[in-house]
Order: sequence, then C-alpha cells, then structure tokens
Amino acid sequence: MPPKQNSKAVAAAAKKAVVQDVKDSAAAAASERETAADWAQGSNAKGASRANAAADKADDAARKKREKDALLAEEEASLGAGAKPKASGIGKKNAKNKKTDLGFLEDSLVSDAEKKAKKKKEAAKKKAEAEAAKQAEGKCMASCEGQAVRDSPF
Repeated sequence: MPPKQNSKAVAAAAKKAVVQDVKDSAAAAASERETAADWAQGSNAKGASRANAAADKADDAARKKREKDALLAEEEASLGAGAKPKASGIGKKNAKNKKTDLGFLEDSLVSDAEKKAKKKKEAAKKKAEAEAAKQAEGKCMASCEGQAVRDSPF
C-alpha cells in the first residue's frame, strides 16, 4: 500500500511545479533574447531590410510587367493578325507636350551634365593632340639634328 499523502501538500507541490515552469520559460526567453542580441551585433539590419524591400519592389514591378505583357498578348490575339492594338498612352511620358517645373529642372540638369562631359572630352582630346604634337616635334628635331651633323662640312 502506498504511503498516505496530504491532499493539500500534493496541490501545493503541483502549484509550485507550475510556477517553476513559468519562471523557467521566462528565463529561457530572456537568455534567447540576449543570444539574439549578441548575434545581431555588428550585422547590417537596416541594409538587409532595405535590400529586402528593394528586392520585393523589383519582384512586384516584374510581376506587373508580366501581367501587362500577358494582357497585351491576349488583346493582340483577340484582335486578330491584321489589327493593331490601340495605344492607351498610360504610363508613357509626353515630355514635348507637358512641361512641368520638374521637367524643366531635369532638362537643365541633364543638359548641364552633358555640357560638362563634353568639355571634359574636348579637354582630353586637346591634351592628347598637344602631346602627339610634342612627340612629333621631338622626333623631327632629333632627325633634323642628325641630318645637320651629316651635312655639316666640318
């Protein structure tokens, strides 16, 4: 026969076990947070999230393009071989007809950048031509001096 136990003592032991389990789980969660913080130290969390956002955006754009191409192909197939689909003009920029402040600003910035690139290219070209002229002049002088020495009566 098993030894007799007090029912109140058994209930108290069970309650103690439940409380201890709660404490252990809280301690385990805290140690897990500390470990995660140690591993995250030195990592580039912002850069990773930005990269993920950029990848999601690119995936979304690719998905939209595929859907648009599929709709266009479906429309072309429904119209038949001889007919051409109507240009909707959605998503196309009509810069010639509509100039906004941003359009003017963009044009000026682009033209300034083009002018700057053109000046750099011209300067490099002039420099290369000047160096080539110096080299040719140096070769001419060397050959002229040698010829003068041979033709000299002395």
